[in-house]
Amino acid sequence: MRRVRALILVAALIIGCLSPATLMAAVNDSKTLPQIGEVVSGFKALEKGKMEIVNGQTVLFEHVKSGAKLLYIKNADKNRAFDISFKTPANDNTGVNHVLEHVSTAGSQKYPFKDVFFNISNQTYCSYINAFTTNTMTSYPVASMSEAQLLKLADVYMDCVFNPFIYKEPNLFKREAWRYEKENERAPLNLTGIIYSEMQGSTDDIENAEVRNCLKALFPNGTMSNASGGTPEVIPTLTYEDVLKVHETYYHPSNALIVLYGDIDYRSFLKLLDENYLSQYDKKAITVDYKDEKPFTTVANKTYDFPAGENATTDESIISYAYAMTNISQTDRVGMSIIAEYLNQGSSIVQKAFKRANIGNTLEVYYEDSLPQPVLVFSVANTSPSKKEALGRIVDESMKTLVTKGFDETVLEMIIANTEFNNALVTEGSHLGVNIAVAVAQYWAAHGEYDYFSSYMSHIDYAKAHMTDGYLEQLVKKYIVGNKHAALVATVPKAGLLEQKRAQQKKQLAAKEASMTKEEVAKLISETASFNNWNAKEDSKEHIKELQAVSIKDLPIELKEYSIKDVTDNGVRYLSANADVGDTFLADLMFDTSGVAVEDLHYLQLYANLIGEISTTKHSIDELSTLKSMYLHNFRCTTDTWANAKTDFTYRPILDVSWLGLIGESSKSANLLEELLLETDFTQTDELLSYVKTAQSYYKDYFSGSPYNILYQYNTAAYLSDQNYSVYMKQTAYYHFLKEVESLLQKEPSKVTSKLQQIQDKIMNRTHLMSVFAGNESHTATFYKALNTFISRLPEKRINTQNYFNLPEVPTNLGIAMDTTVNYNMLSASFGNLSKDFSGKYLPLMNVISDNFLTAQLRYQNNVYSNIESVSWNGISLSTYMDPYIDKTLNTYKGIESFTQSYALTQESLDGYILKAFSEYTLPQGELSGAVNAVFNYMCGYSNNETVKLLEEIKSAQVSDLKELGQLINEVVEVGAWTSVGSKSNLEKNKKLYDQIISLQDKVAELNQSTNLTKKDFIDLLLGEDTYNKAVIQGLISGKSDEILTREEAAISIYKLLESQDLIELLKGSNVVIKDANTLSEKGLKAVEFLVGNNCMSLDEDNQFNGTSPLSEDDLLQIVLQIGHLLIVSDEVA
Repeated sequence: MRRVRALILVAALIIGCLSPATLMAAVNDSKTLPQIGEVVSGFKALEKGKMEIVNGQTVLFEHVKSGAKLLYIKNADKNRAFDISFKTPANDNTGVNHVLEHVSTAGSQKYPFKDVFFNISNQTYCSYINAFTTNTMTSYPVASMSEAQLLKLADVYMDCVFNPFIYKEPNLFKREAWRYEKENERAPLNLTGIIYSEMQGSTDDIENAEVRNCLKALFPNGTMSNASGGTPEVIPTLTYEDVLKVHETYYHPSNALIVLYGDIDYRSFLKLLDENYLSQYDKKAITVDYKDEKPFTTVANKTYDFPAGENATTDESIISYAYAMTNISQTDRVGMSIIAEYLNQGSSIVQKAFKRANIGNTLEVYYEDSLPQPVLVFSVANTSPSKKEALGRIVDESMKTLVTKGFDETVLEMIIANTEFNNALVTEGSHLGVNIAVAVAQYWAAHGEYDYFSSYMSHIDYAKAHMTDGYLEQLVKKYIVGNKHAALVATVPKAGLLEQKRAQQKKQLAAKEASMTKEEVAKLISETASFNNWNAKEDSKEHIKELQAVSIKDLPIELKEYSIKDVTDNGVRYLSANADVGDTFLADLMFDTSGVAVEDLHYLQLYANLIGEISTTKHSIDELSTLKSMYLHNFRCTTDTWANAKTDFTYRPILDVSWLGLIGESSKSANLLEELLLETDFTQTDELLSYVKTAQSYYKDYFSGSPYNILYQYNTAAYLSDQNYSVYMKQTAYYHFLKEVESLLQKEPSKVTSKLQQIQDKIMNRTHLMSVFAGNESHTATFYKALNTFISRLPEKRINTQNYFNLPEVPTNLGIAMDTTVNYNMLSASFGNLSKDFSGKYLPLMNVISDNFLTAQLRYQNNVYSNIESVSWNGISLSTYMDPYIDKTLNTYKGIESFTQSYALTQESLDGYILKAFSEYTLPQGELSGAVNAVFNYMCGYSNNETVKLLEEIKSAQVSDLKELGQLINEVVEVGAWTSVGSKSNLEKNKKLYDQIISLQDKVAELNQSTNLTKKDFIDLLLGEDTYNKAVIQGLISGKSDEILTREEAAISIYKLLESQDLIELLKGSNVVIKDANTLSEKGLKAVEFLVGNNCMSLDEDNQFNGTSPLSEDDLLQIVLQIGHLLIVSDEVA
């Protein structure tokens, strides 16, 4: 689902939540700012102000000669940022602004590269670089921890936008936009290009289509109705000359806004901009016309087909009621954003009416005000288009009632207070300067404003002051009830249309090829060869140094140490990390869920999802929503896993409950937490049923709109047991469980409610409970005093650890079919499956491979939109995003080792990649974020020592290490997991690459279920092949080798083996009560008590061992891992 546009980056800071030192740093530097009217390097200071959300002062400049505007945001942030943006209306669907964005970042006259964007990204001390195109503007942000490096990058981007290399190199257009290619006379004619491929992928998402369709319906004659990125059908009509014309029209300083952000000497930047670029231009009038739509006199009613696969149904449609707002003031736009948030509350009149009408599962209200004419949209997904008019009636009637009856003042106060709280934590986020700069540019482009964030506090104050005098009601009356500039829109999946479009594209290409003369074919073959030769040439490494402003010797290793306390009291582990903050804190509770039986795991997931989403015995859903927003900010309850990398052989499953709060409200937070976890009312079957239906709707959206996330989840699950657990808990198996629960709730609801209550009784347990607090050290005692009133009421029960190694496994090579025109591929493996351990030296070397081989092969030759490579403690991964191919990508990965063996890398060149890798691991963190990360790293066995070691390893990378990484990647090719998400037809064409192909629309069968072991299998796995007869002679096993092994027999054999090695005395477990002990032999009981007491084997729900049941291969694996873990721990203790 889309998230409702939140009121973030736009509210005042709560000063008490910030470090006084940080605040003073910003205030004391204000003396260096110019006076209004002062001219600095050709820039005249026009306005001065404050931007409290980032603790900064602002100065708005105008370059007198060229007319360029520049906003300087000065604060203490060391992750400095630069951005230049232009107003660029989307006048058609060719994507010309998008293409110009791509070719501009390729190179310039001063920096005549083909790939300067990637050279910067991979070989400089750059913390962020990107570019964005919207319907109103194109933006070029960049950031660095080094002021000198940022100054150099600002010079590069300025030359790229004003003097792009596209004027001298038309091949850049062919590469980035579109081209026909034909390799030889027998090869088929192909239409390709990076942006052409990218936009094919972007049109696969029905939610994106719904947004576009709403804009088309509201602005049929305006630029907002066009696709800024271009549409695949129209992109091939774009010409090279069209791109140059748009550059000449809009890329002028008079049409530009520059933003500088952070702790920098702004004068050096102004000097560079003036002398090198802006002084060469004269100010001129540039007409930018977004073609605002004249307000309608009647509400529009539109239905649009969405190309879908052959199995799609119209019940997967999205219906929307959208409103456009003309000439709305900045103050009223802020007011409308508050109204949108209010309308999303379950207690709002429109949400209640929607539930009564039963026309869908979820009504979402979202507001977008970064358009020249802002829009408010009521949207329902996974419903029938026939219910569109009903949605219209619900909204119309509800909004009229809202105007007459008014808003709930308590809910409004909660929304504003919660928004202010969240925005107080904005400085905890990463890349803050870039995010602020781009957002400022959006409001400038749409509304001509420079002060939106600076003025936001006054607009919030205005809304607060007028909550009770009808101000918000008048906004509803003016912009919704009395507004005919609206549209009822249905986006309807048309089954088979996706396949029809693909067939039509092939037919058109075939027709074009048939119409070509021999001379035209020969010419195209020649042009293809010429382009490929150009595309294969690398940029000169001699010029890379020109992009760098920092050397390796300048890289500091400075890590903040956080004071962490770790105390266990009455069975509960209490951890805390000191953060230099005011009253804000983050808390986390982790309940051990390892006692939940395999068959109940999905009920555990449902329990976690329901907390806070249905009523308790004390409060309704609506009341809980308000209370959570007041006392449990950003409340999260989910199943998860964790492990200490140094002591744990396997993961630990947990219920993770986290929230943010203010220390003065910690008692209320704890009381509400207790109510949610212990008093959720599972007998409210109507609410349960409503939630289950809503959750299924979410999964339908997720399965169609999140291909890369699905790719990552399933790929890593093939070799990481904790990820396999997560996939089982939260992916397709859980979705089908929800369908079963829906049926049960309608037929036998007591089965569901009793099972949820059983889950709660089992996991609400003090045993192995862990509590985390990150905040001001002086508040730790206050927090735990409040929380312990809840913890002390929890029982302390023994946990019978269950075996999760027999969960359905994800195949090593898996194809996942979705309705998509492009593919998503991933190959990865953990270091546990490779011949060497992780080292930081591999990070810059992976950047070498990415920049010099994979990007060239995948992006520039195969037109993959993005290739993504990663090396971390978890392993090595290679993936593609929006990829036209499957087999070509895998073959490219197979060629990496050969590349590394022959590539002539120099240490000077490698040093650039070291700079980049180092910058990625030294980004600043917010004070609270840093404390939180420190305590969780500590829990997982990592400290600053590991980070220092990692940074030293990055700096120590040598040219000779490249071959070593190449060999490791070849091992990944041989043993790693290969996963693709794509259309069923594409996967079938490459079926030899997969063990299995599944469809997310179909019920997923149990994959590779673990089989029961014979006695010979058991001994072979335990002692090695061909050792069964020897084991019989030694008395470890008896009977025929092909007999199925029982759990009791396995226990006896393992006990005897440990006894023969004198290991029994080392492993003294806890006492256990086995209810079916009378079914076990004397030897069996002794062995079972030992193994169960050491958590090597488990009892069922009734504390029975079930000794005659078979033992599976995964059961044996868990036993061996647990014994290994216990032996290591006992050795450490000794």
